[in-house]
Amino acid sequence: MDSFASSIVKNILEKVGSYAYEQIVSAWGLEEEIRKLKNTLEEIQAVLSDAEDRQGRNDEQGKLIKIWLQRFKDVLHDIKDLFDDLEIQDRKMMMASHGAAMNKVRGFFSSSNSIAFRFKMSQRISNIWERLDETKTSKDRFKLSKTPKKEIGMNKSRETHSYVDAHSVIGRDEDVEKIIRSLLKVLGSICESDVGNFVMRCKYLWVLDLSSSSFEELPSSIGQLRHLRYFSLSGNRRIRRLPTSICKLQKLQALGLVGCKKLERLPQGIRNMISLRFLEFTTNEELLPNGEIGCLELSLQVLSISGCQSLKFLFDDMKQLTALKTLSITDCHQLRRLPCSVNDLAALENLLISNCAELDLEAKDKDANSNQDEKLLPSLRSITITKMITFKALPQWVQRSANSLSSLIIEDCPKFEKLPDWLKNFKSLQKLQIIGCPNYKGEA
Repeated sequence: MDSFASSIVKNILEKVGSYAYEQIVSAWGLEEEIRKLKNTLEEIQAVLSDAEDRQGRNDEQGKLIKIWLQRFKDVLHDIKDLFDDLEIQDRKMMMASHGAAMNKVRGFFSSSNSIAFRFKMSQRISNIWERLDETKTSKDRFKLSKTPKKEIGMNKSRETHSYVDAHSVIGRDEDVEKIIRSLLKVLGSICESDVGNFVMRCKYLWVLDLSSSSFEELPSSIGQLRHLRYFSLSGNRRIRRLPTSICKLQKLQALGLVGCKKLERLPQGIRNMISLRFLEFTTNEELLPNGEIGCLELSLQVLSISGCQSLKFLFDDMKQLTALKTLSITDCHQLRRLPCSVNDLAALENLLISNCAELDLEAKDKDANSNQDEKLLPSLRSITITKMITFKALPQWVQRSANSLSSLIIEDCPKFEKLPDWLKNFKSLQKLQIIGCPNYKGEA
């Protein structure tokens, strides 16, 4: 049974029923329009199971039901697009008002720009509802049977935004997984000259995996894939620059550029990719600029910087990444120090540092102006330090995770000598692993 439409409907209704979207819809004054949309969707949902079963029949009605389902899916894609745009606009507003007083936020809603946006959304919803209502009416000729209404998992937890894990970027539904596997086979067979044409044909493309490809450039039309959630060029050793149009992908959640050894720099405007949650890259820049990655404050959860042979300094506005949970820095041989702003990553849970020959982990302490006794890393649970040839001792700033750290791993650090006395105060520490450190003298 093709349950693709059912999966999309379930996803939409869960999103509409969440507390986060109730807030967004209420803020824009679209409650009545969304209520009508929701009610019509629920009526169609009741007969979807029967329709999806009967579309496979080898008769005239089976063919007509299959056409009806395809038209319904087209409407569903537009509905998902609508809700994504609402969420993106809400995220833009939150970024614009970050740190501002509430009266300024209200002022944003009452501005001419927001009024125009609300009118545009209202018109789009009205158009979608008319098509949806026509779909509901036309189903009656098939005499589809209703299935008992199932409980839809409405998330009523009091949160303003919810963030998905990496797997949900490409979906959990089994049918979606099959589609993606088939798509990736097609992607593996296209040649470089066909990329532009391929991009133009795939209107609703969610996943574009060009890992280990040999493209020297990408077409600017990549920015037209407005539904794209996952994009990877990891392992491409020829591409030097990415088109700035890629930064128009405001729904992109995962971007993979690890192993792009000739990539001169990240595209200017990456700050506009406001849905980006997972970012991993290799670049030849010496300095990562402020005002780019640091502006992904409400979305970025995982940041992996790897194989940047020329990189000496990270961006100083890292402290703005209030949602960052995992920071991984590996094989960056020229990197000198971590920015002091790492101290302000209150959501950081996992820190991995490996094979960075010039990195002085104590340098962050020397430059910091904050109180050494402050617990500025309250969520940090795991620290892994490997292949650091100059690393001798744990830096003082690790003490700021005394109440949360549960795992500490130190491997292949030839100059590491001993653990500090203050580590005995780490009550949550469950895993302590020291391997390949010939100068380690045991606990102090």
